[in-house]
Formats: sequence, structure tokens, C-alpha cells
Amino acid sequence: MKTTCISIVNYNGNKDTYSCISSIMGDEIFKDSTIFILDNHSDFDQVCRLEKYIQNLSGIRKYVGACEDMLHLSGDYDIVLIKSNQNLGFAKGNNFILDLSIALGYDYSVLINNDTSYEGSSIRTVIKLLDSHLEIGAATLGIEYYWNPGHIWNAGGKIFFGYKKYFTTKYIQNKRKQGFDYIDTQFMSGCFIAVRNKIIEKYGTLSERFFFGEEDYEFSYRMKKNGVKCVSVIGATIYHKVNQSLKKIENLQGRILVYDLNKLIDMKYSMGKVKFVFFRLSYQCVIYLRFLRMGKLLYGYRYIRKLMGLVKNHSCVDAKLTFRLWNEGKEI
Repeated sequence: MKTTCISIVNYNGNKDTYSCISSIMGDEIFKDSTIFILDNHSDFDQVCRLEKYIQNLSGIRKYVGACEDMLHLSGDYDIVLIKSNQNLGFAKGNNFILDLSIALGYDYSVLINNDTSYEGSSIRTVIKLLDSHLEIGAATLGIEYYWNPGHIWNAGGKIFFGYKKYFTTKYIQNKRKQGFDYIDTQFMSGCFIAVRNKIIEKYGTLSERFFFGEEDYEFSYRMKKNGVKCVSVIGATIYHKVNQSLKKIENLQGRILVYDLNKLIDMKYSMGKVKFVFFRLSYQCVIYLRFLRMGKLLYGYRYIRKLMGLVKNHSCVDAKLTFRLWNEGKEI
């Protein structure tokens, strides 16, 4: 029985997904894992090409089917392609695979962005650490820029009052020089999270309150609140083609609006009412400073009015709202 479920969500990103699959197949973990790829209703030709790519992989057991076909999935497959008939978003897409992972009896689940690649056996290194340190519930690792290796994009960080402070490249390099293979972290990027399935069963999967973004902060915060020990395995490295999925969204202001709304909705339901009032005020100040640097204070005032109205009237940022704001952001 394989021990590790690897979850990849793809949306019109075949080239990156091919590279990601190839990297994982070169990792020692592959013989003990199943790669589940959920295609989030990509363009028809993209889905056909992805299916053909997987079917042409030789020497491995593969299965291709729709979401409803997975209810009857059995056996130790190496790669499973799930074709969704709708765009589920990042959290819900991964959750579909996490539910399968638990139902099929895997010990670990690993969430990986499709625009990442690996050298050596980085995933295996993380899983071996979890095997040997039962007190650790979840882990991330050293995520470096694909186009600028050696420079940390994300290797975890600290969480405080709704904000996060990332570990810097200098900090991680110093820890590596001191011989640390892993360090404690409170934040794990959704780009790479490895977690024991027992932790998921006890504390839940990713929040589906958000269609795109914020789910990793909410998950990390939930782990912190419940006392789950999380680490960053800085002795292992992956390379991330940063913002490949965001590049598909042409409207920059719409992207920022959804990011801000996600954050405020998250804190609205994570914090008590009094704490949220203070957080909301602090976040408004952050936004004002952002527009002050741009010399657009009047625009900033209009932006905050719209944002606060959205926070008041919505309890989640679903697909419909996300796509609308991505399109409307420039018209604020």
C-alpha cells in the first residue's frame, strides 16, 4: 500500500504540470505515492493534451476519470487524473483529493502547486522527517524562485494578529549554515504543504470560504490555534515559478481587491468582534499607505469604501464573486 497522496490542481497550465509530474517521478517518494491531478475544467484542448500526456507515460499504473468516477476508485495507482466539469477553485479542488486520500487510507497528503519543480528527493526528505518525528503534524520546505535559485520565495514564517512575517533568505541561509535541517514555523504556503491525514481528519481540510487565496493562511492559523506543531524543512528545496496562475488574471487591481477581501473575510470569522474591529482599522491604514505611496489618496478612499461594503455584505469569496471582482477592480 502506498503511503503518500500528492495533490496537484491544474487549470490551463499543462506545460507547468508536465514539468511538475516529471520532477515528482524523479523523487524517491514516487514509488510510495500516488499523484492525483485534478483538472479544474481547463479548455477542452488542454484537457485532451493532459490526458494524452498521462496515458503515454510508460511503466506506471494510471487512471483517468471524472469526479464521480473516483467514488469507485481502488488499487495502488501511480497517477490519477480527475477531470472536473467545473472550476472548483484551489481549496475545493485540493479538498476533493484530500477526501480521497483519507478514504483510500494514505498516511500523508502533500499539496503542491503545479508550477513547481524539484531536484533530488525533496518530498521524500519531508516525509521521512514526518515518519521519524511523530510530534510534527505538518510541514513546508524551502521554496526558492525558479528564475533565481538560492533566493527564498517562501520558507514559512510567523503569524501575528492577522498578519504574517516571512522568514528571509538571510535568516534561512544562516539556519542552514548552523546545521538546521528544519525549523518551527507558524505559516505554510499552499505552494507546498505536507500533512498527516490524521491531522486533517481531526481539524479539517482547507477552508472553502475562498475560491482563490487565503486558504493557506487560514489553515496555518487553525493549526497554530489547535497546537499542531508545524515545521519548515529548510534542508529540502523546491523551485517555484511565482504567480504563474495569477498571470492569467489581466486586471491587477482586481487581483489585489480579491486578496484584500479574502484577508478581511478570514479575520472577520477567525477573530472575535473586538479584535476584528482593531484589525480592520489597522488594515485600512495599510491600504491608505499603499495608495499614499502611489499618490492616489482619493482613489484609496473609494477603494476602501467598496472593500468595507463587500466585507459587510459577504461571508465568503466564492467563484462568482471572485471572477466579478477580478473583472470590476479597475472600475472602482
